[in-house]
Amino acid sequence: MVLFFVLENVELLEPVLLALSRAGIRGATILDSTGAAKTVFAHTETDPSSALRRFFNPAKSENKTIFTVLPEKMISAAKEAIESVVGDLSKPFTGIMFAVEAMYVSGIPDMDDRSD
Repeated sequence: MVLFFVLENVELLEPVLLALSRAGIRGATILDSTGAAKTVFAHTETDPSSALRRFFNPAKSENKTIFTVLPEKMISAAKEAIESVVGDLSKPFTGIMFAVEAMYVSGIPDMDDRSD
């Protein structure tokens, strides 16, 4: 599985990575990311939601997207580790998490696709 987590509060990046490490998840890739709404409405002062967005989250300019390849049985541990730092993901401005099946994996010990 590939677990993706978009972290809203970038100040929590190191604590999230430490929590994942404590949960046994050792490798991850971190990307700078920006939401589509932020990009689309960045220069639109006539957008009705722009005033609300600036009020609730004035300094937000980027997110961090963390992704990692791990066995399906580790997804729950990863979710618990992340939520122990950022809180309930159903709350606003915490993050978004999802996992997708990896059809092929190579280069990760104990997870290489051994179809031969």
